[in-house]
Amino acid sequence: MTEVALSPSTILEQVDESYKCGNYSKSKIFQLDNEHLIQIIRNQLLSNNDYDNAVKLITHFLLQDYFYINELLLPLFLNDIQDLMEKYLIGSKQQQHELLLTLDHICQPGELNNIQDILTNVYQVPADVIPKLDKNEIRLMIIRCYDLYCTKENASQYPNLSILQPKRTLTYLINVKYGTNMANKTIMSDDCWNEHISELVQTNPSLSITLIERLCDKDDINAVKYWMTVLEKPNYSLPQWFA
Repeated sequence: MTEVALSPSTILEQVDESYKCGNYSKSKIFQLDNEHLIQIIRNQLLSNNDYDNAVKLITHFLLQDYFYINELLLPLFLNDIQDLMEKYLIGSKQQQHELLLTLDHICQPGELNNIQDILTNVYQVPADVIPKLDKNEIRLMIIRCYDLYCTKENASQYPNLSILQPKRTLTYLINVKYGTNMANKTIMSDDCWNEHISELVQTNPSLSITLIERLCDKDDINAVKYWMTVLEKPNYSLPQWFA
């Protein structure tokens, strides 16, 4: 069989057959080189947003590192196609790293508000594969990826991601103390709240300024003074409008 006669469906049939026979390795079913396979996947599958079959071929032939992150990985992430994304990333440390680096960039202060522009203009993700994104939903998806693929050894490479979950915890604690739901106020005493905040800030020093800013937003002068003292923050670290 010659290369010109091949189609994605033909290759997929042979891939499925190889699995039935127990041949899971990077087989040379058609004696195709990587370049030709990549061309077929890119031009006939990805161009039609056929992610399922694209992932099947890419993972079977171990071609993950031949594709740019905006071609498949980011569309899978943005559309929350979790099963395909995890299958695509199994055993591919480089792709996992590139995804986390990209998400870390997206999570720079203020960037989540401009995520649509960043994806289209910086990463050239096609507009037709970007769904309408809710900031809170995307934040949860990012945290899930961080938990799956980040390790203690490489966490320092993704500083914006590493602080994302602690920031969510801080927001929760602020809402418990200052929210209108009285039930929340009864489940946590002031001493208990202070203990949780102290532990959170001690393990995430960069949150100290965020804590002070949140307390200033609540106009809780006593709390601001207390935590400024505990955290040994100088007065000039206060927001200008509050100081």
